[in-house]
Amino acid sequence: MTAPVRAAALALALAWQLASPAPARAQAGERAATAEDLFRQALKLTKQGRFADACPRFAESARLDPAFGALMNLAACYERLGRTASAWQAYVDAADLARDRGQRGRADAARRKASQLAPRLVRLEIRLGAGVDPTELAVTRNDRPVDPALVGNAVPVDPGSYTIAASRAGAEPWSTSVTATEPGKTIVVEIAGPVGRAPAAEPPAAAGSGPPGAVPPTRPLRSPPPGEPRERDTASDGGRNLRIAGVAIAGGGAVLAVTGGVFGWLARSISDDYTHVQPGERFDPDREHRAKTYQTSAYVLWGVGAAAIAGGATAYLLGRRADAAGVSLAPAPLRGGAAAQVTWRW
Repeated sequence: MTAPVRAAALALALAWQLASPAPARAQAGERAATAEDLFRQALKLTKQGRFADACPRFAESARLDPAFGALMNLAACYERLGRTASAWQAYVDAADLARDRGQRGRADAARRKASQLAPRLVRLEIRLGAGVDPTELAVTRNDRPVDPALVGNAVPVDPGSYTIAASRAGAEPWSTSVTATEPGKTIVVEIAGPVGRAPAAEPPAAAGSGPPGAVPPTRPLRSPPPGEPRERDTASDGGRNLRIAGVAIAGGGAVLAVTGGVFGWLARSISDDYTHVQPGERFDPDREHRAKTYQTSAYVLWGVGAAAIAGGATAYLLGRRADAAGVSLAPAPLRGGAAAQVTWRW
């Protein structure tokens, strides 16, 4: 990659940073600061043996700003509380995070912790009994919905008591309670009801099912009264989208042009330094090369920025032109029936 191309790439990256909204960057900083504060609070609580108070703080810290240390401490905290499934999942999340960031040593350490914990996991499998129709069947575990894809699969759960319920509209609900506490065991719950099927929808009336010669009723064409929503104007939607895109493109072009001005100013500053070279001063060819690179980058950014501004302005004007287009629909009575008259204006 040549120096001018590198400079242009750096300029584009700088333009992107300048274009990103400041409130979003400030919000990200606040989230990171809050996550760090919660992490420190949780560490103090673990030293005091207050794991039930520390775990929620570790969890919220990891949610606000995912970090390997927060996830590993969260997993260890869950282990101390006997919540083996939650601890195992936290170790797996920590391993995935470290792997994605290229931290192989950390990923291996977290994966080993998860592997050591896996044989102690308690699993719960929910099955459908014979004669139970899965159509529109809602299954819950401790009042929380169970994903239909998990029905019939043994999933890790924290040791404890669970209430499994199944319901369907128009049928008597079914429920049962189980205790899953023995490490390494899988508890199977078979849903025995409701056995009733979901009520079938009434079939639509067949065309021409009325008396011979009868004409099916048709909805009269009418204009909606004031306050009632009208049909969507697709031409207006297209114009609005074009205007939004035009403003965005022109704004990006303006940012690129400003960035090109910065590079032009840098090149001019170096050139001014050479203008005032005193006799006997050492000539620096690297600075001259840098000045040429800045000048080339400025030309590239100005050209791209100007093209973006022109393209954005064109898109905006096309959007305004599209808004002038419209579609009108009016009833047009005909002998023996009715029709609709469509008018297009441009």
